[in-house]
Amino acid sequence: MSGRWGRGVVGVVACGMALAGCGGGGGGAPRADPRPSADPRPSDAAPLVPAWQGGTRPVPRGEGGGAPGDVNGDGYRDLVLRIADGRAVVLHGSARGLDPGTRSPVPAKAAGATVGVPPGAEAADLDADGFGDLPVVLAQPDGRRAPGVVWGGPDGLGGAATRLPGLDGDAVDPVLGSGDFDGDGRADLAVGSDTRVEVRFGPVDRSSGRSAAVRPWIPPSASTGGPGCCMYALAGLSSADVNGDGADDLVVEPGSDGEQTASKLLLGTRSGRAAFPAAVHELPTGSGVVAGDFDGDGTDDLAVSDTGGRNGEGDPDALDTVLAPITLVTGVPGSTAAPRTRRVAGSRGLGGPAAADLDGDGADDLVAWHGADRDALRVRDLEGLAVLPGGPSGPDAADPSRIDALGPARRAGKRVPAHERPARILTGGDFGGPDQLVLGWGPGWTSDRWWFLSGPAATDGFTLSADRL
Repeated sequence: MSGRWGRGVVGVVACGMALAGCGGGGGGAPRADPRPSADPRPSDAAPLVPAWQGGTRPVPRGEGGGAPGDVNGDGYRDLVLRIADGRAVVLHGSARGLDPGTRSPVPAKAAGATVGVPPGAEAADLDADGFGDLPVVLAQPDGRRAPGVVWGGPDGLGGAATRLPGLDGDAVDPVLGSGDFDGDGRADLAVGSDTRVEVRFGPVDRSSGRSAAVRPWIPPSASTGGPGCCMYALAGLSSADVNGDGADDLVVEPGSDGEQTASKLLLGTRSGRAAFPAAVHELPTGSGVVAGDFDGDGTDDLAVSDTGGRNGEGDPDALDTVLAPITLVTGVPGSTAAPRTRRVAGSRGLGGPAAADLDGDGADDLVAWHGADRDALRVRDLEGLAVLPGGPSGPDAADPSRIDALGPARRAGKRVPAHERPARILTGGDFGGPDQLVLGWGPGWTSDRWWFLSGPAATDGFTLSADRL
């Protein structure tokens, strides 16, 4: 389904993948689960989809006022890809979905600085000119790092960029997100560090980088100096309108040293910028969070999953090796009350999830890693990517489909271990055609090959390698 501000992976998997004992120490051998399992079934046709073979074409010139995340203003959401060789490009959406043939590069240098594209970066129309703009990190020659914006236009991203006011002395990379937090129809920017989060209400002035208004939010641990200060650096900022009041809500995901965390939900409001946040609620524990309309009622939900990260510092033998089921979070319509939660029966989610309406029934499907059983925390125990179809009751884990997307057996002349070959979930949603799921594989949090999948079992689509970009 189409979301106003896109549907991407919010949560970050601790230590880069779902590993027990990320902070030192092991988690012990997984135990067998005596309960009946609902393992993802192999689909009739494994999604070894063909490689993209198209040619390069000019970026369609849009007239502006298009969909959220639409850089060139032609009405289709676009996608930013971070490439393992350090580049980043925008793949433009079309009536048939993402089209690698129409793409525009993200400039490597702008505003006198080196441009860094954060994981999960999503364009938003920050200056209200009808074209999506890309929030980035600008690394100054003196080592300072500040938020910035590369401005979009009818030909895609240009070379024009603006440095924005920073946070905390510009010593670390800021965390960036966007949404319409006051419900005025204009995109706002969220900027965070390890001690504070600012919502900068749009539009942003291209010359000065100043916003129309700024509302800070100080995490309780930072304001008191208490345990956990200061959120182990912020892990992510994203948005979803969970209570359907027309103002996006901000999901603030704290970082950690390997353990699962509980994100904060800052409710947006149409009662004036000074009233933000209307309320603050804590989400269930789980470092994987994604927004989607999983029950098809037209209002955003959140799915929270256990990414499998465990610290193990002090007493590795005391590690909790049981995976928590995925939790569905739904807001109370028009209310600032705490959202309702319920567990997705039979789910064994592991890792950052994504949302996309792959079967076209009007309810987003949830895509997540599944463990071989509820005790499977190690990469070697992963059962595979599973599609949990959405419906009136939310995601259904009773009969998930399995996705088999594997990276190469060898890289740079060396054998790739089997447990390092599965692709990562990057994002999903509406890019103009049938909803697509995007997976990636490569070193670190970058990729050098991708899968663009659609259809009820994610068996349609194509693959793309970095040498074609």
